[in-house]
Amino acid sequence: MIRISDHAQESQFFGTVPASFAEFKADEGGTEQRVWEDGRCHQKRGLPKLSVAEIRGSIIKGPEESIAILARPRHIGLPVPADEVMAGKRLPGGWDDVGLFMATRSQTTQSHLFVDLKLYILRCDLSVDPR
Repeated sequence: MIRISDHAQESQFFGTVPASFAEFKADEGGTEQRVWEDGRCHQKRGLPKLSVAEIRGSIIKGPEESIAILARPRHIGLPVPADEVMAGKRLPGGWDDVGLFMATRSQTTQSHLFVDLKLYILRCDLSVDPR
């Protein structure tokens, strides 16, 4: 689950969105996927805030062996999770075939998984009312 907080004058979004990675090899990682995109262009907005809210699933090590994963970040007033999702650390940004991006990496403390999030900065055409 990815938590997104994105606010502009014309559009407000706060919530968690699911991202599913089925049957990927732990040593190779998963494929990139689009998790969320605002449907509207905005002239005045800050950058959205992204964080990993939960990692849940299982790692299959053989035909009869699997390891269950449930990792969450810390929350005030609750016990520290056995497998904690650490806050994302900034990675070097860059350009790829989609465009300019910023990147973060969140890692779990016990299962030693990590999730990289890319935030793309894309141009959009704003239509201006000629009146």
